Amino acid sequence: MKSAVESRTDRGPDSDVVWLAVADPSAGPVEDLPAPRDRSVVGDLRRRRLAWAAIGLVVAMLVAVTVVRVTAGGRSDRPVAVAPTPAVQPSSTGSQSPALALPQNRLLAMAASGNGLYVLSTNPPQLTLRDPHGAVRQVRAPRSGFAVVDDPAKRLVWVLGRRQNFGSATAYDSRTLAWRGRVLVPSWVNAAAAFGGRMWLASDAGVYVVSGPTGQPALVPGSYRYTYAVAADPLRNRVLAVTTGSPGQTYGINVANLYVGRDDLVPTGRSSLAVVDGMAWVGGYGAARHITLINGPDRQPPLAVERKVNSGVVIWPGQHVLWMTFGGGVSCLDPRTGAELASWTEITGPVTSANGVVYAAGPTGFLAATSVVTKRLPARCPG
Repeated sequence: MKSAVESRTDRGPDSDVVWLAVADPSAGPVEDLPAPRDRSVVGDLRRRRLAWAAIGLVVAMLVAVTVVRVTAGGRSDRPVAVAPTPAVQPSSTGSQSPALALPQNRLLAMAASGNGLYVLSTNPPQLTLRDPHGAVRQVRAPRSGFAVVDDPAKRLVWVLGRRQNFGSATAYDSRTLAWRGRVLVPSWVNAAAAFGGRMWLASDAGVYVVSGPTGQPALVPGSYRYTYAVAADPLRNRVLAVTTGSPGQTYGINVANLYVGRDDLVPTGRSSLAVVDGMAWVGGYGAARHITLINGPDRQPPLAVERKVNSGVVIWPGQHVLWMTFGGGVSCLDPRTGAELASWTEITGPVTSANGVVYAAGPTGFLAATSVVTKRLPARCPG
């Protein structure tokens, strides 16, 4: 049957109205319209469908409002007072002071200096400075940042980063955290040390040296590939370095003429370096000995503290002590003999210290340290 209403549509030149043309009955048979009784049945069905649709719409709106209220957690429009973040202050007693929480953050690195405490954290990535009076400065840090290096000679603090096959060192003013520049090297960066007015970057390609945040980095000729750590050794006017393998090769770079001299082999991999009061130590991971005095006696007996260690250690320099972190906590060691002076099981690395106070990480987060804690050091551990 041909419909009584054609499907042709006509639009006016200035209108979006669709015009329907009625068919000419003489053109052929037309489908009969339903009887009056049938039309009433259709109307009843339509009205029932509309009623059920309206009920469904009301129910959906009620569910949506309920979900919004539940996800909002009953939030009130009234202002909420927020307590200020406590400053990092040393405790006057030997007990642990309240932790400095880094909201949703993971603590990556710390460095104590005359300007205060620098804290590098992630999620979000940020560099924080808390001065000795508790005042806070904070800036966004590179997302690939993993270490912080104080450079007092240049009045800078550096954040090291790495991504794919490139490494970076971003410089900030040590007091204001104003951005001062960035150095890029075409290799994976592992660590850095500031010494002699220059930055020394340990990388998979060797050691790069750069004069400042606007300088051009240069690879030190003869430096070892896969250098994992570097440390300033002022007494010998050199930068001490160690490779990543096990055993690791230690070597020194004379800062005056860049002469590279090979030093001791150490039985550890992924090693860290610390030079304290002229004594150079290396600590790392391995199956046997984990901490060694470089340029020490040919036959060094294992340190007593080795009995605590399972798979390996990380060492950090203090002002007049050697810090060692391991799976069981933190130990304060005599830099001349390696004897343990004090220990704590409730804190972990990273560790830094200054003026008789140790700053360490508190394992308060899920699988990551998320707070900075401070402890006043006993006299036997002079920081």
